[in-house]
Amino acid sequence: MTAREPNAPRVDALDGLRGLAVAGVLAFHAGLLRGGFLGVSTFFTLSGFLITRLLLAEVESTDFVDLRRFWARRARRLLPAALVCSFGVLLFAATVGSATQVSTLRGDMVASLAQVANWRFLLAGQDYADRFADPSPLQHFWSLAIEEQFYVVLPIAVWLVARRNRRQHRYLPDDRRRPILAGVAVLGALGLAVGSVVPDQHAYYSTLTRLPELLAGVGLAAWLGRGGRLRRHPATTALTRLAPLGLALAAALWWRTTPSTGWLPRGGFLLNAAATAAVIVGCHGRGPMARVLGVAPLAWLGRVSYGVYLYHWPVFLWLSPARVGLPTLPLLALRLAVTLVLAQLSWTLLEHPVRYRLVLRGPSARYALATASALVVGNLALVTARPPEAAVAFTPVRGEAPPAPTTTTATTVAAPGTTAPTTSTTAPAPPRRIMIVGDSIALTLAGGMIEYNAQHPDWRIYVDAESGCSLATGGRLRALGYDADDAPKCAARNAGIAAHVAEFRPDVVLVLSCLWEVADRELPGERGWRAPGDRAFDEFTLRTIDETAAAVTVTGARVGWLNCPRLDPDYHPEHYMGPPPYPVAEPERVAHYNELLAGVLADHRVDLLDLAGFLQAMPGGDLDRERRPDGVHLSRPVARDIGVWALDQLDAA
Repeated sequence: MTAREPNAPRVDALDGLRGLAVAGVLAFHAGLLRGGFLGVSTFFTLSGFLITRLLLAEVESTDFVDLRRFWARRARRLLPAALVCSFGVLLFAATVGSATQVSTLRGDMVASLAQVANWRFLLAGQDYADRFADPSPLQHFWSLAIEEQFYVVLPIAVWLVARRNRRQHRYLPDDRRRPILAGVAVLGALGLAVGSVVPDQHAYYSTLTRLPELLAGVGLAAWLGRGGRLRRHPATTALTRLAPLGLALAAALWWRTTPSTGWLPRGGFLLNAAATAAVIVGCHGRGPMARVLGVAPLAWLGRVSYGVYLYHWPVFLWLSPARVGLPTLPLLALRLAVTLVLAQLSWTLLEHPVRYRLVLRGPSARYALATASALVVGNLALVTARPPEAAVAFTPVRGEAPPAPTTTTATTVAAPGTTAPTTSTTAPAPPRRIMIVGDSIALTLAGGMIEYNAQHPDWRIYVDAESGCSLATGGRLRALGYDADDAPKCAARNAGIAAHVAEFRPDVVLVLSCLWEVADRELPGERGWRAPGDRAFDEFTLRTIDETAAAVTVTGARVGWLNCPRLDPDYHPEHYMGPPPYPVAEPERVAHYNELLAGVLADHRVDLLDLAGFLQAMPGGDLDRERRPDGVHLSRPVARDIGVWALDQLDAA
């Protein structure tokens, strides 16, 4: 006998809506549907509706909400597969994970298990260089965290309303639901207000700014629900008729928007939620919406959608184009096949049996949960305990003095009949002091040089590079789907370059900054976008090069400024870059910037190093994915080669 959730009638069309939502997410991560990320928004609204429907049905039948029982049901439904996915991520990290992924895994895993992954990614920030090549295998847990936080707060709110009504000998029909609807309106308005003023990334990850999508489902269930079902009401009839329009509106949003679409947190997410609400109502009954979304394949996909969502992202990262070597469509077919098989096995062998108490009943369930959690944490400690040189953090070592020179004493033993032994003392040359200035490409250059230096300790490296920053200060930047003011961290770095040079007193300075130098820019004090080749843009760039060259030569250090190779950024929709084509990939932009470099640096004691030519001369050319895996940054091996080559060029000049 199975233990079913109270008054939860199965609606195949709602399963189909789940299937449609997860299909959108899959298409988004495959680069086929730029607005498919809104499938998560649809999940939010549907979850708000279903959970509120269950809670209100329990209140109507028992005049009470059993919070402990509710949370136990949620744990049985969600935790087993999440723990299995966590084990899979640990295996991924231990076998093929990059140094960056391993170095951030501990924090990502703890945040995911604690159901605060969205705040982890929001507050820690997503390093710009990692947006291309090394996304976290647990990044998709951000949406699960928001839902779990919602599952904690909503039952308490309904319990408080039920308790108040019980004291007044009331139940929850009609006007007794007003406190819930009032709370939905107030919190929804608050979420919209916050979403209109915070940065886009905060709006995307924050629980508060995503509340309107969840509350749309709550409001629908509180307004139209009765006994776990939708009651007859003029609004129900109207929404049923609008369901096809709601589905069409959702399809248009999914087709036209991108994660960087500025108006999404200012009403766009709520618009998708409203469309989803109409579709939810249309799924009930026997209308055309119920028949379309209730088809067997879509309903099946919806039933296993939780597993599909959990497993697909690590599978997509594992079966990467570079690792598998398949063309786009065969690669997608392989990824989907592996994901769907894992999801079905998870549903059949784990999720369904645990949820309905076919296995792990009573105390055994708690023991199993505690054991699995302990195993995840224990193995996490083992996986993340890599040697330091395998996971280099790009942290500046500002102000650190070089190690004091050491002396060695060599004693020569005299042969018989010769003079007495002699002793000589020599002091080896101190490490060469190298400063690296630039953007995230410079960070990857520094990573390769630091890794090389671990085996050949001839250098003392100081990193003064910032991800996502150009050498220019002020205005507004637009590239890769981003449209934002110049970050304060960039202005602070640029203003401090000369001071850092004076503090570290390098022997050599290497400068490398490319992508954001050729991006569209709204110049300080102006309105409207300018690009390389525009006279005002070029004058602004020339001043930037001149000021940076003056800053890095302030102590008379030898300076090598590396020109820019071609750029061809990969499309990674999970990082909200927007779809190609990207203007920064235009070869003319990079060539024009390199010409500007050559003209200005001739007036300074700066050597211009032809990095573009160095990469072009290699087998596979300057965009070879072994050396530049995302079309922008440098792999560790080629970064090591470039560092040695650049220093040799300066020595030979």
